[in-house]
Amino acid sequence: LNSTNVRNENAVSVISDNENYDTFEEFSDESIAIVSDSEEELRPLEYYNDNPNIPYYSKGKKDFKMSEVLHAIQLSVDADRICVERLLGVTEDASFVIDTSKLEARKDYLEDNTGNFRNLGHCGTVFTVKNDKIVSMSAMERSLKDRPPLKHGEFLVKVVYWGHKKHKDFKKRTYEVSSFRGEGVFVLVRYLFEDEAHEVSPCKKMRTSEGAKQKIRDRIKSHKTPSAIFDDLFEEAGGMEFAGGMEFACTADLPRSIGQIKYERHKQRKKSDIDEMATLLQLSKQNSYIRNLQWTPHPRMVVLTENVVQDVVDFCTNPESFSPFTIDTTFNVGPFYVTTTTYKHLKLVDERSKKSPSLPGPALFHAKQDTGQFLYFAQTLQEVNQDIGDILAIGSDRFKGFANGFAKVCPVAQVIVCKKHAEDDVTRKLTSLGITGEARNKFMKDIFGSETTKEKGLIDCLSAAEFDAKVLHLKPEWKMREMEARNTSEPQFSHYFDIYLSHEMKERMILPVRRRVGLGDDFFYDNATESINHRFKVAIRNEKATCNPTGARDLDCTMAEAGEIYYNMLQQTRRNIHRAIIGLGPYRLSDQYALCYTAAPIWNTLSDNEKTSRIRMVDTKYKPATKIATVEAETVSSAVGKSIPDIIIEDDQSSEKSEGKSVLDITIEDDQSSENEVVLLDEQINYRSEASQVTRPTTSGCDTITSDKRKTLAEGGKLSLGDFEKTNLPIIFRGS
Repeated sequence: LNSTNVRNENAVSVISDNENYDTFEEFSDESIAIVSDSEEELRPLEYYNDNPNIPYYSKGKKDFKMSEVLHAIQLSVDADRICVERLLGVTEDASFVIDTSKLEARKDYLEDNTGNFRNLGHCGTVFTVKNDKIVSMSAMERSLKDRPPLKHGEFLVKVVYWGHKKHKDFKKRTYEVSSFRGEGVFVLVRYLFEDEAHEVSPCKKMRTSEGAKQKIRDRIKSHKTPSAIFDDLFEEAGGMEFAGGMEFACTADLPRSIGQIKYERHKQRKKSDIDEMATLLQLSKQNSYIRNLQWTPHPRMVVLTENVVQDVVDFCTNPESFSPFTIDTTFNVGPFYVTTTTYKHLKLVDERSKKSPSLPGPALFHAKQDTGQFLYFAQTLQEVNQDIGDILAIGSDRFKGFANGFAKVCPVAQVIVCKKHAEDDVTRKLTSLGITGEARNKFMKDIFGSETTKEKGLIDCLSAAEFDAKVLHLKPEWKMREMEARNTSEPQFSHYFDIYLSHEMKERMILPVRRRVGLGDDFFYDNATESINHRFKVAIRNEKATCNPTGARDLDCTMAEAGEIYYNMLQQTRRNIHRAIIGLGPYRLSDQYALCYTAAPIWNTLSDNEKTSRIRMVDTKYKPATKIATVEAETVSSAVGKSIPDIIIEDDQSSEKSEGKSVLDITIEDDQSSENEVVLLDEQINYRSEASQVTRPTTSGCDTITSDKRKTLAEGGKLSLGDFEKTNLPIIFRGS
């Protein structure tokens, strides 16, 4: 293919593929016939190093026009002259057509064991082809942004010029063809020397091939160390023999060093950070359980539901009956902390312990552990429900960040500290000082008392003054005991106690504090939050085992994954709360709310609004799957001694409020169905708030107005009730 017929005066210039980049050829924009040379077609088939998988396309210093390249690797491919193996160690004037689909990666043909080459530039030509004939051509735009996308029937032939870094007379050219479908499978590689061919000494540091890099990227996702990954890849590539099934393999297929694997893992982590941020943004857009997502300066978010926050308000802010809102931080879930919370659901009892169960509350996912994170946590909760600021007691371990962070949002909250954490800290300090055995036990008994012998300690003092007096009395004894146990004249424990424990015990642990938060004489332990943390990690392991084909139960997960798993745990707990109404699941209704119990067989016979009203007695913010008319919830509320809220009557444009009455929500859905029924309350329902005058709620007295008793739906989906007196509605509903 060495001649071109030009038949038009209107020609366009393109850069030639000669080494002189300033040389131009002229091509017409009409049909161009490519005339093949018979000698070229009949040249004998030869193989490089007698390898039948690597035939020569041509030998010698043959130059190629761009149109010839297009025919050679796109339009008229000679199947007998295609290499299906990588070229290695070519040091002669020759050209090869390579099938890149046979390589580990498409760009692997650039690494050929002949050393490193420098990119000297590139150029290209865009051809328009019809019926396998070139009808026009134009120069490729140099700038990528100025380069228009290829159209159907257009092909871009691009040549890149390479020069050997060490041997300046050794050059290489690579030709690729691309179309609107993408890059072609075949490439043409031409090796040439300026003068006579000669041996090329290998490079000490070879580039790593794209295929080897991809193997590294695949392996760094595992939990293996960089050195272990390096060892595996090195042996798979042939090890010290550099074998790999060929006479010799390409050294570019070997990982360059352990540092390279560390670098690739670092890049992957940065990319993962970007991917995780995008995932979290998408989740927060689609789901309301992710609140106040922030990525800078440190990633953090809060996972909650309105039901859970309302529970915290209901059971942690009522002075007549409340429980501490407990906080604890766990880790080893991922590259972040998870601060979980718990509260006691006072309307339920645990079937095993017969006490109010501790349930998971909102959770904070954060990358930094300081007071500012917990202030952000508290403020996020307050954005959801302003009454969060009325929390009366906060329980935690001895980390002061919890109390300091929540102090601005919950100014009246009394902080209570876990006894077990204080005991562990004192035990570690005594052990570090060399005080063990009986001497250590006496110190512990003086401070925390003894449940075995029923002896009281400093933690049982009735006031701060009594605490100070007892400490003053015990110090001489502590000093003598420590000097004997350690055989020293410089006791240190008394000083440690004064600095790190004394003030905290007076403010957050002694008996008056415990009674103030509703614990009575009992101590506070944060076992509940630690149990929730354990449940959370078990849920992560189970989820990982489900998703991992190997069944591995690792804990490492992203913040998005951990947040979703925690939300699922909240939803499972919410369903268990609902099941308590029918006596199923781990919880039962407390005695005060036993009136709401409904046997499972009877539950299925209740209407939707009856079920909703009962569920709302234990889950105030419960929202049924479909909007229905409901009126019983407030009647049941009065039966257990609750005050009855105001009546609220809402339509599309206005709402009216009448004090001292129950709530009636009527939702009309225009679904064009004549079978819809609206359940309305009978006039005989008692609206008085006295619990003694309210009977168990029932729908037996309800009047059902079916489609044949009411008028058709008016425009906008509003219901026309017809003659008001016939509806049996209370007089306050006239005109709604």
